Amino acid sequence: MIRLFATIAIPDATAERLRPLQVGVAGAHWVARADLHLTLRFIGEIDERLAEDVDAELTEIRHAPFRIVLRGAGFFGGETPHALWIGTAPDPALDELHRKVERACRRAGLPPDPRVWKPHVTLARLTATPLAHAMAFERRLATFQAAPFDVEAFELWSSHRRRGAASVYAPETRYPLTPAAPEKPA
Repeated sequence: MIRLFATIAIPDATAERLRPLQVGVAGAHWVARADLHLTLRFIGEIDERLAEDVDAELTEIRHAPFRIVLRGAGFFGGETPHALWIGTAPDPALDELHRKVERACRRAGLPPDPRVWKPHVTLARLTATPLAHAMAFERRLATFQAAPFDVEAFELWSSHRRRGAASVYAPETRYPLTPAAPEKPA
């Protein structure tokens, strides 16, 4: 069994812009630089054969490279916050890549993802963080915006849980973005 997710890696220059934001919240377990990413689709724990089918379908995706902007901040968990994040500016190209990844996963045999997709980069996981602290983080970074960065590939990452510690992420496969070939006239 392997635990997988499709992701966009965060480039170093953008990660350097995010690192100073990872301060000042009680109960925050800040995500390490190497683990900063934007999840396109959480796949979950699957067997090796299904993982091969997912890989084969993801390999078939054709999508032009594009630029995205990280913007704004928030938290997940409502009254009991469990994660802090930085969002993205609205982006049709990012949304379309997400849809293509979702369709590829379904063709491989995965059920539809039941969660509503919210593009974001998780900065921290929270333990017993007061709601007021999460709300202050969101207010403090409401106008945050990083410089745009180019997305020239997406990746399949694995996640390995460690007892009493954060999961360890490892890139498994890189899928370069290339536009679909133009159709030949009949």
